[in-house]
Amino acid sequence: VTGIHARVAATVAGRIEQAEIVATRLKRPENMSAYEYYLIGLEHHRLIGVSDHHIGEAMRWFERSIEADANFARPITMHVCAWSAMPDFDRSAGEQRVALDWDQHSADPESHRVMGSLMSLGS
Repeated sequence: VTGIHARVAATVAGRIEQAEIVATRLKRPENMSAYEYYLIGLEHHRLIGVSDHHIGEAMRWFERSIEADANFARPITMHVCAWSAMPDFDRSAGEQRVALDWDQHSADPESHRVMGSLMSLGS
């Protein structure tokens, strides 16, 4: 019975540690302006289906966020997601940019979602 308790305790402790690591990786950036720009871009991104002008607006706000804090990776992925709605979208370049987000935040579910969408587009 003691061995089972030790394994359960070790498993729970490991999962708590992993959850803390994930939370740390996904925390907001130090530069709150970058985070605010990201949120504005996200609002436009959610409205892309309503009007095409939101594509450009989302991309501009994500670019401002990236410029404000180069270590805040999520706007990179969301910029690619918005760009994918444009006729000039380059899937290979998009995949490379999302990979940058992965390098910084491998646990970010948005980067996995966007990369999966890009890969499903095919060559």
